[in-house]
Amino acid sequence: MLKRFNQWLITGLLCLLSSMSWANTFVQLEKATIGTGLGCYGACGHLSVAVTVENVAADKQVVVKYTVDGQSWYTGDAYYQETLDNNQERWFFEVNIPSRQSPVQLAVGMQANGEWHWDNNYGHNFLAKENFQRKPVQFITAERGRGLGCYGLCADFTVHVAVANLGYEKTVQMVYRLADSDQWYESSVGRYVGALDDGRESWVLYLPYIYPKDRAIEFALRYQVAGKTYWDNNKGENYLF
Repeated sequence: MLKRFNQWLITGLLCLLSSMSWANTFVQLEKATIGTGLGCYGACGHLSVAVTVENVAADKQVVVKYTVDGQSWYTGDAYYQETLDNNQERWFFEVNIPSRQSPVQLAVGMQANGEWHWDNNYGHNFLAKENFQRKPVQFITAERGRGLGCYGLCADFTVHVAVANLGYEKTVQMVYRLADSDQWYESSVGRYVGALDDGRESWVLYLPYIYPKDRAIEFALRYQVAGKTYWDNNKGENYLF
C-alpha cells in the first residue's frame, strides 16, 4: 500500500535443467539469501529460502532444489511458516552450504493434488546472493524529456519498469501526484518493450506533460496480473523524481 495514500482512491480510479522454462503463480521464490553458517565456526555458509505458494490443497509438499557446483543437485523439504493474504502461504527452507560465497543455483517446487508446479526463473534457475529479493514489479530508472507543444513550459516523464512474467494478460501503471499536491492520478497503461536476460519483461510508462517542467513527481508502480495486484512503492516511501 502506498504511504500517505488511501488505496480506496485507487479503487475508485480507473534437478532442473535450463531447458525447462516454465513458471506459474502456484509457487514462487520470494527470497534466497546466503549468510554465515551455523555451528561450523565460520567455515560454511547458510542458505535461507522463502517460498510463496497457493493454498490449493491441505496436503502439499514444497521443495527447494539447489546446487553449489552446477553439477550435483540436492533436494530439501521446506516447512510451513505462515498464512498470507489471497489464499497464499509462506514456506521456509534453510541449510548449511560449503561456503558463504558459494554460487548457489536453485529452483522451488510444490506438489499438490498429484501435480508438480515449479518456479525456476523461466529456465535460468535462480542465483542466491547475499541480499537477493525477488520483486514482481521493480522500478529501474526514470527520465525527463522536452515537453512537446508547450513552448518549453512543461516536460515529459518516462519510467522504465521490470516485471516478472506471471501471466499473458497484464497491466503496468504508475500512480502519481505532483509535489505538494493531494490529488493522485494514474497513468495510462504501460507499453511492453521486450524480454530481459533474467526472464523478466521490460515495460515503459510515459507521461506527456508535467507543468511546470521542474515540478517534482511522487509515484509508485502498480502491476496487475492473474487476478492479483503488486506494488513497488520504494518500501513505503514512494519514489520522488
